[in-house]
Amino acid sequence: MARSRGRHAPCASSGSEHQRCEDKPAQGNALGIGERKKSPERAAHIIAPLQGLICLHTLPRALPWAGLLPGLWPWSTGATAKCVTSFRQFAPRAAVALIALAAGLSGCNSQEQREAEKIRELNEIPIPQLRVLIKGFPGEWRPDSDRHHEQPEPPAEKAIPAGAKRIALVPLAEIHLGDMAVREAIAAHRSVRDFTDAALSLEELSFMLWATQGVTGVQRDEAGAVVQRFRAAPSAGGRYPLETYLAISRVNGIAPGLYRYLPNDHELLLVREDAQISSKLQAACYATPSVGGAAVVFIWAAVPYRTEWKYTYLAHRMIAMEAGHVCENLYLAAESCGVGACALLSYHQPQVDALLGVDGQEEFVIYLACVGKPKSD
Repeated sequence: MARSRGRHAPCASSGSEHQRCEDKPAQGNALGIGERKKSPERAAHIIAPLQGLICLHTLPRALPWAGLLPGLWPWSTGATAKCVTSFRQFAPRAAVALIALAAGLSGCNSQEQREAEKIRELNEIPIPQLRVLIKGFPGEWRPDSDRHHEQPEPPAEKAIPAGAKRIALVPLAEIHLGDMAVREAIAAHRSVRDFTDAALSLEELSFMLWATQGVTGVQRDEAGAVVQRFRAAPSAGGRYPLETYLAISRVNGIAPGLYRYLPNDHELLLVREDAQISSKLQAACYATPSVGGAAVVFIWAAVPYRTEWKYTYLAHRMIAMEAGHVCENLYLAAESCGVGACALLSYHQPQVDALLGVDGQEEFVIYLACVGKPKSD
C-alpha cells in the first residue's frame, strides 16, 4: 500500500519513556488501521483533468487556432449545415477536453506504475541512503503527521478475536522471581544458545512477559476512564508499536503452539495449537539450533503505523530502537530468574511472517529471542 508522508512521526522528549494506550475502539482492520488520507500527489492526478473540463469555456479564446479544427472536417453544404455549425461550436472544447483528459489519465497511469514498482531490497539501496534511517531529521516533521491532520489514533494493542481462547498468566503480585540486583544481572547476563529439555514454569514466563511489555501503571481521568497505560519498556510518545508472539514448546500447563501476549490484561491469546511449531520456526530461521532447542521463542512484530501516526518518517528508527529496549529487558529478567536468553536476527522474513499469519506490510516480524533453561558449562 502506498503511503503518504503524513503517516509517520519522532520521539517526543516528553513521554518518550512510556507508551500511551487509550481505551478506544479499534477502527479499520484488526490492527486499528483505517482509511488514510490520500497523498497530495495522487489527488492532483485525479483533480487535474476535472479542472481542465471546468475551464474549457475559456480555452477556445486562449487558443484561437482551435476554432480551425472543424474546418478540416469534410462537411460543407446542404443537410449537414446544422451539424457543421454545432460541430464548429463544440469541437474546440471537445478537442481540448480530450487533451486535458489524456494528460490527466497519463499522470494517473504514471503514478499507478510508480506505486506498482517493486520495493527495493536492502542490498539494492546505497549505503548512504540506508544510513539516513538512523539519523535525526533536521526539519519540521509535525505538519506531515496523521496526528496533526486529526486522523484517528490507532490502538496500542491488536483487536482480540471473538471467542478466542485466553490463558491467564501469573499476576505480578504473586510472582516471587526477579529479586537479583540490577547491577548483578547486568554483569552476569550472557547470550545463551544451548538449552536443556526442561520446561519453563508459567511463573517464569509470566515474569518475562511482564518485564518486556507488561503494564506497570495506569493513568485515569476524573471519570475513571483510562487515559494511558505505562509499560515496562520505553516507547516514543507511548505509541507501543510492538506485538509479542510466543512460539511455545515447553511451558508447564501450556500446549505447544503459537500465542500472542495481551499486555493490557496480562494474558496469553491462543493463535493456534501446533506441536510442530518449534521445527517450523527453526526451518524459517535457517535451521538455527537455538531456535529448535528453546523452550519458548519470543517473536516481536512491528505495527509501524502506531508510531508513524505521530512521528511520520522518523518512526522507523524509533521502532528499531524500541525492539532493543524490549529485548534487553528480557535478558535482564531471564538472568534474574535463572533462565537463558539469546537475541536472534537470522530469520527468513516472509516465512516467519507467514508462520505468524501477519501480512508483512502493516505488521511484520522485527526481532526474535530464544529462551530456555541453560545447559551447565
